[in-house]
Amino acid sequence: MRFYLKTITGGLLAAFVLAMAVWAVRAPFSAADVNVVSSGVYVTVCGDGVAEGAEECDDGKHCSNRVVCTMDTDCLGIGDESCITRSGDGCSATCIVETGSSKPSAPQYVIFTEIQARPEQRSGTTGTNFDTTYALSLYTPDDLNRELRYQYPTLLSTSTSGVSSVYIVPPTNVTAGNYDAVFKSKAHLSRVLDNVYLQLGENYLNFTNITNSPAVGSRTLVAGDISGAATMPGTMGDDVINSVDLSILLQQYGTPDPSGNNLRANLNQDSTVDSTDLNILLGNLDKVGDLKNP
Repeated sequence: MRFYLKTITGGLLAAFVLAMAVWAVRAPFSAADVNVVSSGVYVTVCGDGVAEGAEECDDGKHCSNRVVCTMDTDCLGIGDESCITRSGDGCSATCIVETGSSKPSAPQYVIFTEIQARPEQRSGTTGTNFDTTYALSLYTPDDLNRELRYQYPTLLSTSTSGVSSVYIVPPTNVTAGNYDAVFKSKAHLSRVLDNVYLQLGENYLNFTNITNSPAVGSRTLVAGDISGAATMPGTMGDDVINSVDLSILLQQYGTPDPSGNNLRANLNQDSTVDSTDLNILLGNLDKVGDLKNP
């Protein structure tokens, strides 16, 4: 947001001092926020969601869980219960792009900040082996006649805890509104978050919880869809676990997989494609993904 302070000939300094004094009572600002332009002065405010003036970025204010907010009451019961600009997400609390960040300098349309999904029956300690490669898509919120509106152009990855952070700027025809968000991993059936509202700014997509609330839910990614090349969106299998997938797993049965995630047939991501993976696939045989089965 840009606040213009008009000046008059011969009184530039006096008008500037007076205006600054009045504004200081209403909202504190730093010298970096003030920009002099020809015959006027305007004040840029870090945290209003608009990158302008000397600001390199401006992603608005957030509660401590990164949910976008406008006032402290929006954050009741959330962490420090404060609605403030925050660092650590690519855009600092002083509206400077943080080192190593690929975050856009100015938010446009819908931007995703955190995505959570958990593959089923992974080996090892819970929360330490949930990594997967996936495609992210947005569809119109109509279960029977969904239309693809946006698909991230390359594959993405979650961490070993099942979390992925990604900043994307969809095309202009994808504005804030309701969408069906779709997560399709390299070895699992699709998961859909139905009719979620995606706002200007940052959004949290939690595919473990059908209501998309921040709490981690019990909904996992169903394993066994290992057909297709899985090298780019659109090649991530046919969203059905069937004899094709079973045949692929049987061909790789007994094959070592030291890294745990080199072979898609290694469904539980241990060190070998074995009977555990076979039993997982057989248990899910004939299941269909959310996108195919609204």
